[in-house]
Amino acid sequence: MWMLMRTISAYRFIDIILGIFTTLEDAEKARIQYMTYRKDHDPWHDQAYRESSLDDDLRIIAVDGNFRNGEIVFEISEYIEGFGQIVRALKAITLTQAEAIACIQRLEAVEHEFPQFAEIDYLKIGTLHSDLSEDQPISYPRNETDLAQTGKREFSDILDIDFV
Repeated sequence: MWMLMRTISAYRFIDIILGIFTTLEDAEKARIQYMTYRKDHDPWHDQAYRESSLDDDLRIIAVDGNFRNGEIVFEISEYIEGFGQIVRALKAITLTQAEAIACIQRLEAVEHEFPQFAEIDYLKIGTLHSDLSEDQPISYPRNETDLAQTGKREFSDILDIDFV
C-alpha cells in the first residue's frame, strides 16, 4: 500500500493525506494528477518558515495494510501541539470505525508533555482526496456518520473551486 501525502509547514497547517493506493504506479499517477492541477492553483504555496515546492512537498510513503480499491478505511493520526505548531503522526489504518475509535482511546490515555489529540481521516482506497483545510480531520464536523460511508471529499469534486 502507498500513501500520497502533501507536507505542510507545521506553523501553517497539518500534513494532508491525499490518498492511499494499492500500487506504487497508482500513487505516482495520483501525484502527477495533483501536480498538474495544483501547479497554478496551489492553496498551500505560502508556508511559514520554509520554502514551498510542490514537487518537494509531495511524498509517496509505503504503509502497512492490504486493502482493495473502493474500500473506506479509517486512518488515525495523533496531533501534538507545541510552540505554535501542530505536528501530525500517523498511527494506524483500520477497516472499521470501531477499531479506529478504540485506537484513539488508547492514544488519548497516554500523557504527553505537550497538548495532543487524535482524529480519524476517512479515506477511500484508490482515490485522490481533497487538499482543502475544511476537508481535513482537524476541521471535520463532529457528526462524521456520512464520512464513514463515503470517505472525505474527492479531489475531482473541488476542481472547479477558484483559489485566486
